[in-house]
Amino acid sequence: MLEADQTHGPRMDLKPTILIVDDEPDNRDILRTMLEDDGYPVLLARDGREAVRKAGLNVGVVIMDVDMPNLDGVSACRLMRENPKTRDVPVLFLSATRDDEVAMAALEAGAYDFLPKPTPLFELRVKVAAVLSLNPPPAETEKRWRYLEALKAQTDNFRQQEEKEKDAWRRTVYEDGKDE
Repeated sequence: MLEADQTHGPRMDLKPTILIVDDEPDNRDILRTMLEDDGYPVLLARDGREAVRKAGLNVGVVIMDVDMPNLDGVSACRLMRENPKTRDVPVLFLSATRDDEVAMAALEAGAYDFLPKPTPLFELRVKVAAVLSLNPPPAETEKRWRYLEALKAQTDNFRQQEEKEKDAWRRTVYEDGKDE
């Protein structure tokens, strides 16, 4: 639903909702704070069952842990892919699990990516932005290629911005050093 702006009608600048799924409250809070600071509405879930239920609430992307009680993340992802309402919701796994077989199972279950904990917040921001730039979700086969292209574009954008900031900092340091 669009939020009404009292002077200009419906707001079209609302960002998609992100569902954060993790059984550790501190992990959920860190991600929630970062994403809300970036302007995203956030939903929280404590396990895979809650994730499957909430993924149908017009979610733009799911960031999910693997090891959780009641229903693990990989099983939750599989259930989401079986449901026509959640089939195309992108899933990014963020997990402390370092098992390659688990990572492959997550990708085979339909995840877009599998990121280790801890992941630099910069990298997570880039990947969320890349996934969300794929709206509306394309057909499954094309979706992964478009994700990789979007990921590259977002990474390039962030790197260019970072270089501009570094150059500005270097100029400031250089100019400060010349005055002495």
